[in-house]
Amino acid sequence: MIKKILIVLNLIFIPSFILSFSNVSYFYAKEIIPDDEITFSVGEEVDLKLQNYDDVYKSWKNKNINEEKIETIVITPSDYSLNEVTKLTSINYDYLYEVVDFVENSSILVSTPYIEKEGLYLIAFDYYSTTGSDIRAIETSLFINNTKQYQEMGQYIFKTYFNQDLSSIIKDRYQNDITPVSTQVSLWKKAYLIDSKSLIDGYLLVKLEEGINEIKLEKTSGSMLLGNLYIESNVELLDYESYLNYHNHSESQNYFKVIEAENYYLKNTANVRIGSDREPSITPYSLLETRINVVDGSSFKKSGNMISYLVTVENPGLYNITIKAKSSGIKNQTFFRSLYINGEIPFKEAISIPLPYYNKYTNYTLSDENSKPLYFYLDKGSNIIDLVVNSTPYKDIYYQISEVLDGLNNLAIDIKKLTGNNLDETRDWEITDYLPNLERDLKKYTDELKDAYKKWYEIPFNEKDNEISSVIKSSYERLEKLCKKPNEITKKINVLINSSGSITQILGGQVQSIITSPLSMDKIYIHSKDYNLPKPNLNFFVKAWIGIKRFFLSFFDNRYLDKANKDELEIWVNRSRQYVDLIQQMADQDFTNQTNIKVKVSIMASEDKLILSNSANKQPDIAMGIAAWRPYEFAVRNAALDLRTFDDFGEVSSNFQKGSFLQLSYGNGIYAIPDSQNYNILFYRTDILKSLNIDPIFNTWEDIISILPILQRFAMNFYIPLSNNSSFKSFNTTMPFIDGFKGSIYSLDAMTSSLNEERTLDALRFMTELYTIYSLPLEVGSFFNSFRNGNIPIGIGDFPMYVQLLHAAPEIANLWNIAIIPGIEYKDEINRAYVGASTSSMIFSKSDKKDEAWKFLKWWSSKQVQLSYSSNLIQTFGEEYMWNTSNLEAFKEYPWNKEHKDVFLETLKYCVDTPKIPGSYMIERELSNIWNKVVLSGINLRQAMEESKEISDKELKKKMIEFKYLSKNGSKLKDYIYPTIFTIDDWLKGYNEN
Repeated sequence: MIKKILIVLNLIFIPSFILSFSNVSYFYAKEIIPDDEITFSVGEEVDLKLQNYDDVYKSWKNKNINEEKIETIVITPSDYSLNEVTKLTSINYDYLYEVVDFVENSSILVSTPYIEKEGLYLIAFDYYSTTGSDIRAIETSLFINNTKQYQEMGQYIFKTYFNQDLSSIIKDRYQNDITPVSTQVSLWKKAYLIDSKSLIDGYLLVKLEEGINEIKLEKTSGSMLLGNLYIESNVELLDYESYLNYHNHSESQNYFKVIEAENYYLKNTANVRIGSDREPSITPYSLLETRINVVDGSSFKKSGNMISYLVTVENPGLYNITIKAKSSGIKNQTFFRSLYINGEIPFKEAISIPLPYYNKYTNYTLSDENSKPLYFYLDKGSNIIDLVVNSTPYKDIYYQISEVLDGLNNLAIDIKKLTGNNLDETRDWEITDYLPNLERDLKKYTDELKDAYKKWYEIPFNEKDNEISSVIKSSYERLEKLCKKPNEITKKINVLINSSGSITQILGGQVQSIITSPLSMDKIYIHSKDYNLPKPNLNFFVKAWIGIKRFFLSFFDNRYLDKANKDELEIWVNRSRQYVDLIQQMADQDFTNQTNIKVKVSIMASEDKLILSNSANKQPDIAMGIAAWRPYEFAVRNAALDLRTFDDFGEVSSNFQKGSFLQLSYGNGIYAIPDSQNYNILFYRTDILKSLNIDPIFNTWEDIISILPILQRFAMNFYIPLSNNSSFKSFNTTMPFIDGFKGSIYSLDAMTSSLNEERTLDALRFMTELYTIYSLPLEVGSFFNSFRNGNIPIGIGDFPMYVQLLHAAPEIANLWNIAIIPGIEYKDEINRAYVGASTSSMIFSKSDKKDEAWKFLKWWSSKQVQLSYSSNLIQTFGEEYMWNTSNLEAFKEYPWNKEHKDVFLETLKYCVDTPKIPGSYMIERELSNIWNKVVLSGINLRQAMEESKEISDKELKKKMIEFKYLSKNGSKLKDYIYPTIFTIDDWLKGYNEN
């Protein structure tokens, strides 16, 4: 009882500004607000968001607003009202009349003819994609009478179509097939309003009032030509029996046709890939070489992904369709495909055709839920068959689990607010006094998961437990235990969140898999019922014999020797095999064809081998993907080539941020070009900051300091890279503060350090006081994990962190965002300087192919090649292979999230890499030592600085003597040219003026 009173008193005396952040406890609300004025309970928020289509459609039906039958209304572009950036054009690619040139950030407004009766109708537009190199679908927003009627109207998608020409496959130097690039196919298509996640079957209806309605379409991204607007009635599909009767059961006889799955006609996303499979039963097949022979299941998996095939038959009739394929996903999960013929679903049962799980290639004859083969009517001549990934049968399970994840995340936040996120095993909480709905909510989430588990087994052929169903089951069993003793949840918060085995973590890890349906396809068979199909797999003895032959031939295969021939440009790349192989393919296919210069690209096992190889005169011509500081180390030893000696260096350098060259400079030369670029960006959890009433706009460090008491009140904190778990604090972590304060670490002549300079001292003081006064965490093992579980909901991360969050944290998808990092305000200017160096490419001075090497670097760093490389990486290996090119113009055209890309581009303006001088490594080490001494050992800042300055100056003098800038007695022999952003600017201006 005493403990309870102390808790209540503690809550009463919490300052009101903190209580406003915490969905105040029920106790506190009852004391100051009359019962009849309490509008919602603890942990609940008024939902001001739009409802989804399913909920809105149900409400319409409850109000007797029904689907109405009308003659199709066609409105031509000449009747559209256009804004100032939208115009009609006669460049219409064979459309009937003028069309709208619908560029980005434009809109159209259409007034409909008089609608006789209020009801539900279909909306569709004719369109022609003009997005060019942008591989994204075109996004718009739809408004009816100036209103979005449901969430999905905010993403009216117009698909962009692609194909890949397999008629003349190019082979690489090892005679492997090179995957052709996806080429955009521009053609007039008709786009209905659909769910952007493709989790709702069919087209979405909109409500039109009786009378004249206004339809507005706003462009979000992409560009296209816009034709007619159609207002139509929804069409009821035939059931299968009616479909057969309609076609008089005209079954084909003794017919068989094979289509190679990789030889498709169209696809509606560049992310669907064709690939290779070494399984001997797959065609085309080669014993040693790689052949393109399948549709890659790891890419053909997202709901809405479509592949089309052109099928020609001699006689009209009903045919069976069989896919030779194998499941590439989670064991014992049924996948579904929708089938369209000539743009239409033939009958209801073709919306979701079940495909049971098989882990080896099998013949899937498209069948109903009872495994009865289905017939499809094909016209004489050409027909287009579309296979579309359909995850709709899992929609309810997906949304239930997503709702549970959101609920548990919010519940955990509420508990942390009350307990301060302190796991004290000896402290008992009557948590239900402050969260009276806790037990009810836990029961609700338990029931939701139980229902999801039940629905899992209602799906055809889902007959055994698998990874997903087991996770759902174990999650609701753990929640059931918490329901029985809700007041113990404070001690078991890790069951809900934070730990790697928590409910949110394991559910979040599976939520995307629920609606993912990977299926690798080898062949499509069009055949009559009575035809005996080829067996999908070879027998054991044939496969064993092929394995033996492949094994012995491998001893005589010299194709992959790393040594370059004398007539080849030798390039070492410090990246993994996937990146290197793609560079080799592109070089063979494009660069060599353009220049007749042969190229050999090899993996660099370690950058340290560059030093040894240079000493032994066995260095390559070019080193790529090396750390940005490496070229300087070679330049001071005359081992790297000065790229400024090339007349067109200025033209090439204009593609990059000027600050990126600071670390690549020595004397009057620049010895490398940037390869990839890193970014320091601010990550923040939108859900947590919203719950704490923290405005996510942070311009200066003062803004960050102002929120630290709120975060730390709930045992949360802010992360900066200085808090990494390494005792060594590199320039990347310390220099942003020194540059931000306009400090310096070198004297004007670069012969000594300037750690005692006033503004540098200010930076060091602030950098250490963030820990000694403002209590930032001293050591964070993984910012990604801490951000993911909510312990550190805001902090500064880099580009790899961004990629990780996009692809490895599904449980917090849409619960985070990024912004420009805060800066230091100085003379009415906010300085957000950061070190963005990542990797670079250099030419060795001993190379006997300097001109050829420079031609290669020019080709490699060009805008178009960087765009192609980025696109090919994603299309070949997946969306997580995001290439952070240093080429600014290429980066601007990346088809990434526009809002996020704008943040990266704005951030890049503040990139100022730290120039190197002989001995600068010692200053880097001593800056780290200063931080460690002050923060960890409590030593006075000025004392720590003086000690480090003395050590740094001794090492600088030693190195300046070694490189002949000082004599042995310390007198200056020659000036050291210290590069600044102004130096780089002058150099590059000089080139551009010439």
